[in-house]
Amino acid sequence: MAWDDPLPEHVLSSWMTILQTLKSIASVKIPRYAKLPSSKLQLLGFCDASEKAYAAAVYLKSVNADEVSINLLIAKTRVAPKKQETLPRLELCGALLLVQLLDAVKSHLRHPIEETHLWTDSTIVLSWIADPSNWKTFVSNRISTIVKSYPSSCWHHVRSHDNPADCASRGINPNELEDHPLWWHGPS
Repeated sequence: MAWDDPLPEHVLSSWMTILQTLKSIASVKIPRYAKLPSSKLQLLGFCDASEKAYAAAVYLKSVNADEVSINLLIAKTRVAPKKQETLPRLELCGALLLVQLLDAVKSHLRHPIEETHLWTDSTIVLSWIADPSNWKTFVSNRISTIVKSYPSSCWHHVRSHDNPADCASRGINPNELEDHPLWWHGPS
């Protein structure tokens, strides 16, 4: 296919569908204000990967005597490398991305964070974090960075369907995004 050749009908049809769904993004409102009254603050982080991308999402949990609120603070998705990687390695990249996001958030928040919890649905990554020695270079380098900031006691398992980072790693239709409580507020 040359640069100025018309697109095949099936590609054009797919592109038009994408354009129509992108219009719904205009109605998505992202709250920019994080209510930080005198309360106990926690950071909750989730990571996930698929063959196409890996992602991390960070939530701020504010606990008062009469109210608990959990809201998305920041999320990031990266396209999986062109070089074919195994899913456990991509999950590990997602865990490292989560650590980097949490460190960035902590450096910008002026309020003390009492607890930080990290979740992944990858039992392989959790086993690497629990025993950071004896891994090959790729895994070892990333695990050492991860456990320097967040030891295995901070890490937990989450079921895949309760993992909000799954929305980012696998993609979500913009029409579904606006009213997606798992994405905006994390698992209940």
